[in-house]
Amino acid sequence: MRKKTIFRRILLLIICLFIPIIAAYTYSNYKSQANLTVQIETLNMNNSLFFVNQLESRLERLKESAVLLTNDDDVKQFMYYNMLEDLDRILLKQKLLEKLTYLNTNTNWHDWRALISPRHQLRIYSNFSVAEMDSDVNLTSSSSGWQYEELTAGPMIKDFFIWNLAFPYNAQVESYTPQLIVQTGLSVDSIRDMLQQFKNEQRGEVFLYKAGQAPISDEELPQQIYQQWEEKVATNTLGNQGSFTMDANASSYLVNYIEIESLGWQFVTMTPSEQIYYPIRQGNIIFYVTLSLLLLCALAAGYLIFRHVQIPVAQMLKAFRRFEKGEYSVRLDLNNEHDFTYLFKSFNRMAITIQELIERVYLEKIQSREATLKQLQSQINPHFLYNSLYFVESMIHMDNREAASDMVMSLAKYFRYATYTGKRLAELKEELEVVESYLHIHHLRNSRFQFEIEVPIVMLQIEVPRLILQPIIENAIKYGAEATEGKAFVHVAGYCEKGIWKLAVTDNGPGITEEKKQELKDEWQLDAPENMDSCGMYNVNQRLRLYYGEHAGLDIETAPQGGCCVVLKLAEKKTDEELLP
Repeated sequence: MRKKTIFRRILLLIICLFIPIIAAYTYSNYKSQANLTVQIETLNMNNSLFFVNQLESRLERLKESAVLLTNDDDVKQFMYYNMLEDLDRILLKQKLLEKLTYLNTNTNWHDWRALISPRHQLRIYSNFSVAEMDSDVNLTSSSSGWQYEELTAGPMIKDFFIWNLAFPYNAQVESYTPQLIVQTGLSVDSIRDMLQQFKNEQRGEVFLYKAGQAPISDEELPQQIYQQWEEKVATNTLGNQGSFTMDANASSYLVNYIEIESLGWQFVTMTPSEQIYYPIRQGNIIFYVTLSLLLLCALAAGYLIFRHVQIPVAQMLKAFRRFEKGEYSVRLDLNNEHDFTYLFKSFNRMAITIQELIERVYLEKIQSREATLKQLQSQINPHFLYNSLYFVESMIHMDNREAASDMVMSLAKYFRYATYTGKRLAELKEELEVVESYLHIHHLRNSRFQFEIEVPIVMLQIEVPRLILQPIIENAIKYGAEATEGKAFVHVAGYCEKGIWKLAVTDNGPGITEEKKQELKDEWQLDAPENMDSCGMYNVNQRLRLYYGEHAGLDIETAPQGGCCVVLKLAEKKTDEELLP
């Protein structure tokens, strides 16, 4: 599992800070839209009610003006039009026309007022600009309620909502023809003007609707919007008033409708949702742009932290891990762009100091081991030299000059190599030559002692520490060959096993117990041997490991013929040409 770095923690903190902000704003935005929708619906409904009340009031005033006309004396006299003289008829029509024109002038010129005498087939009316006289009509009875009609006023044809007041009224007789009908009407153009004024205050589409009739609007109503409305009305039973949302013309609309009781039509307003939510969307854009800028700033800050904090810290951790593994030469690259330069310099100084101390201790340890080795050599050499010199003396007394000469030459070769301290390393060929001289000296001193050296040519050029075989050969002679009765034998063999060059020194002595083998192996793992008798082999093991690496060292086992076999693990085999034949 990867550890959380400072950079990851900061990124996680930034995300944790942004999540509640976005969640809170999203919830607030949702509630704001819901509340705004309710408020817009309420406002539209209130405005629609005001418009409908305004229209109803105007229709009511028109009806009241019709009732007032029935009480006028000249209007009553119009019921007896056929009984008047020609002059009186002319004067009466003139008076009635003046009164109708006056009423239109004081109210609204677009309104319609007319006096109709069904029995005499006469009508007196005033239109928008021209006062017409009587004309033939086919009205024989009055109809109740407001009716949507197309009327001819002189040269013009206009649409009106008409209300007829019959006088006197007798509802019990179906074929009853009233003496007078006072006709009043509201021009559709006036309604369009009202719709235009309403639309100026509230954007969207407004119109009056009744099934089977063309809609009344301030301007041409988009066909697709009207079709969607008709489909909605056809599939749903609408009440007196209400609100709903409708999609039309690739837009969403908030629809309010309210019935105009006097006319039997519905007043419909359609407000685009884009218009309603435009301020909120503008706020959303500003919020998300600001949030994006803040996020970019946060990421930029995170990048700066990553570059100037995370990367240097990671470099230091990597360097410390390598340092823990023993790579004391590791150094940090100095960079003055971040604030860790002083720490980097301190680490480099510490690494240099520790490396110097380790190298110094390591060198002192090697020198100490070399001194120990030389001390051992100085302890062994006199005794070995005395015995050899006694042998030379004996050979001289026995007049065996050849044996004496051979002993002297072997001693000269051995001591010339053993006493030379100029180099710590030598080729395996030189080491084997010295070993051969040493073994030959023992053979001269004791004829029952035999030896054999079998090392491949490819191994002769391997560099080994000087006198690395000396302690092993001495132990083989002392604890092996000399400890056995009869023929004594020491065999030195070289071979390659699992890519490692090895030398095996085997004797035919009494061998070694398993307890002793384990004791020696345990001592070789210590910093210093507890038993000075095994100091020589301990030094050989340590020198091999120091020079060749952890894979090198000593191993001890029982020989097939019963003696002891000490194996020296040397260098790794490097090329295919070095394979044994």
